[in-house]
Amino acid sequence: MPIFNPYLAGIYYKSEIIGEITWPIDGLKIAGFFKPDMQSINEILHRVYRTGRMQARNMPGEKRIEILQKMADLIEENEDDFIEILVKNTGKTYNSVKEVVEGSIDRLEKANLDLKRVQGDLFRGVG
Repeated sequence: MPIFNPYLAGIYYKSEIIGEITWPIDGLKIAGFFKPDMQSINEILHRVYRTGRMQARNMPGEKRIEILQKMADLIEENEDDFIEILVKNTGKTYNSVKEVVEGSIDRLEKANLDLKRVQGDLFRGVG
């Protein structure tokens, strides 16, 4: 059974505690992951808030749009995989999940329309 290191705030995490990933249909263990303790989680959240918050707030709108477009492209390239995973894990029908995935791609691709409404150079975040 493979054991994965979670990527948390720019660091591959490793610990003594191993969590299990099970197949949702029959509960079969398919993988493991190093599970962070509460102290590690708090440190990671503090690091993300302290360093990432201002970077995100001060990111130019054009850069945000570039990131959102890349996300849309990646989801679109892997659309069938997203649909298959969501069907298996949510129990929803193929057509229902397909609409959700396509809607997500569409919203990400149209994010540049919102940028046109923003005055100034920066597209500031909340907070």
